[in-house]
Amino acid sequence: SGVQVLLADRVHFRPIQTGVSTEQGVEVLAGLEPGVTVVTRGSQNLKDGDTVVVQGGPAGPQRRRGDRS
Repeated sequence: SGVQVLLADRVHFRPIQTGVSTEQGVEVLAGLEPGVTVVTRGSQNLKDGDTVVVQGGPAGPQRRRGDRS
């Protein structure tokens, strides 16, 4: 399994190793560094390297597929 992470204005797939899954979230055992921004909405429509626009404030940014440059 894996997640899309945001690096500058592009998304990149990162494989992760997960642990316990609860209603509050999923434990990530390996594959992410502290401070990395994980795409939480709309990631099913993204491809590795897509350009995105971050919308919303720092408490809950949303990512949206943008134009590929």
